[in-house]
Amino acid sequence: MKFNNQYQLDLPDAFPSDAFAIFMEGGRSLFLPDNTDGWKEFAGASNLIGWRYRTCYAGMDAYLSSWKTLGVAVGFDELFKREQSLFMMFVSGTSCLDSCCYALYAVANHPRVLSLPFGPNEQRQCSPKSLYRVLVSNSRGRELYTALDIMLTSKYWILWNDLRNRMTHRSNLPRITFASFGSPPPTAKPIRFAATSSTPELEGDEDFLKNLFDEFTNSLRNILIAGTALMRGA
Repeated sequence: MKFNNQYQLDLPDAFPSDAFAIFMEGGRSLFLPDNTDGWKEFAGASNLIGWRYRTCYAGMDAYLSSWKTLGVAVGFDELFKREQSLFMMFVSGTSCLDSCCYALYAVANHPRVLSLPFGPNEQRQCSPKSLYRVLVSNSRGRELYTALDIMLTSKYWILWNDLRNRMTHRSNLPRITFASFGSPPPTAKPIRFAATSSTPELEGDEDFLKNLFDEFTNSLRNILIAGTALMRGA
């Protein structure tokens, strides 16, 4: 963990602190001192970025720590904690990027940027996908549109959202267990879940979650950089 001056909190080492600091500097220059209503929406959403990022990391770290310490043979209470940790990771990561895009929708609403509508309906429905859709035909928003397009069409983000939606709205991820009769069981792995109607079968070592987290971090960094470029054009 590293202390982050913007948040006055310790954040995971991988958090894109430099990109975020420049992003916030751009927001202050754009909104303050005149557009205080826009600043409230921008600043409130931006505050969540770091908080949800840390929670996402904490979920991943707790899951992997449990596996390293206790292995595959654990009781129901530990299984609950592991499912809770995965839920934290995927829901908080989605929330982190949602809040980033909410802040950028407030930027796009600014009269010196794109003057896009950002009333109650747009605010309720705001997501990376809704921001992406309104930028599709706007040349000034091309860099941000491209960053969102890369994320939204990536295999990692499709899987991330499928896992988040499954755990949020439908069911736990079903664990695969093995019984052994006279021969050794397969090598135990921290990620081994059966397919569901909306998620594929998953099997992987510790790097499975770490690689997903790295992809998520790269998406956040790229969106922050592209959003800063949009503000600088104002």
